[in-house]
Amino acid sequence: MSASDLQALPLVQTLERILYCWQVKAPTVAQSLQPGLTREQIETQLQTLSFHLPEEVYQLYQWRNGREDRYNPTPQVEFMPGYQMLSLEEAIVEYEIIRQLLLEDEEVKENETYWFPLFAEGGNYYVIQGDIASKATAPIFVFFVQVGLELRFNSLTDMMLAIAECFEAGAYSIDDYSYLDWDDLRADRIWFKHQPHRVAKAEATLNSAAAILSNQAQHLSYKEQGEGYSALAKMRIQRRCLC
Repeated sequence: MSASDLQALPLVQTLERILYCWQVKAPTVAQSLQPGLTREQIETQLQTLSFHLPEEVYQLYQWRNGREDRYNPTPQVEFMPGYQMLSLEEAIVEYEIIRQLLLEDEEVKENETYWFPLFAEGGNYYVIQGDIASKATAPIFVFFVQVGLELRFNSLTDMMLAIAECFEAGAYSIDDYSYLDWDDLRADRIWFKHQPHRVAKAEATLNSAAAILSNQAQHLSYKEQGEGYSALAKMRIQRRCLC
């Protein structure tokens, strides 16, 4: 793939939007990202994996190869609060750590460990789902060591769109030689728009609450009733706080 073809991809265009925000506000920090790898370099390094990563991962690492040495005292760029992009070399090492953690559960099978880390914050990661078959995209999950996996985005492109909008709208802000600062509420509103699973869940909860108010709770499952009553309780609390 030529450089012009790479720049035309939606994921890379979104990454360039994020990079532009860094270059304007924190040029020194923006320079901490390493140059991208060639397709051949990426394929060579990934030969050790027993599964395929989606095409988006190749696009990401052709764009940039993540952060410099983690022990480098130079400020490192954060895509999200606390989370830095791993270099491909680091990601492969961290994948083995995650794999071993998952395999500590005897019920977990080898094909259930295909979670490749892209961004890290201490022992927590944003991981992308690998597969035996090659795919264009795959879901992004957050992996908390003490909690497990939680779905965040349907694709890496969706995740970067949310992050780009956060920087452009001021929900995320960064100054040269400083850590990323953020507005939780504004950032969550932006993320919500790019997370259809959360939108669907919110709509289902509101429908359950509406059914309860219409005296139709008998038609809901036990779980739906619980979610509906919980939503109504939160609404009452918020209403009291506004009074």
